[in-house]
Amino acid sequence: MQFSVDSLDIDVTGEIAAIGTAIRDTVQQTLRRRGAVVAVSGGIDSALVAAIACDALGAENVYGVRMPSEYSSEHSLADAAESVMESLTFAVTIEPATGNSMASRGVPVANRAAWRLAKPMPS
Repeated sequence: MQFSVDSLDIDVTGEIAAIGTAIRDTVQQTLRRRGAVVAVSGGIDSALVAAIACDALGAENVYGVRMPSEYSSEHSLADAAESVMESLTFAVTIEPATGNSMASRGVPVANRAAWRLAKPMPS
């Protein structure tokens, strides 16, 4: 099969809606959870995932986690991720991804907001 320009002709709005429906159905029906925890790197991929999750589940049911390391650039820490968080208005925490910082604090259990979203819904 050869590449064709016609393969790029997609219904973007329809595809985003279908992905949002799949996220909502998976989180609420299959996994029986209240919401989702989304890793926010500052890049376009995580921004898109966060936007679709907020649309599908409601921003109050999405919790963002930024996990910078010693290799994270100042640009990725300050620019794109923060503008995404501000425009989507969902809660975000920063958990350094260095050493044993996460294990020693019991993440995600210690992070109660994320834990409430991840625990099963009542029957």
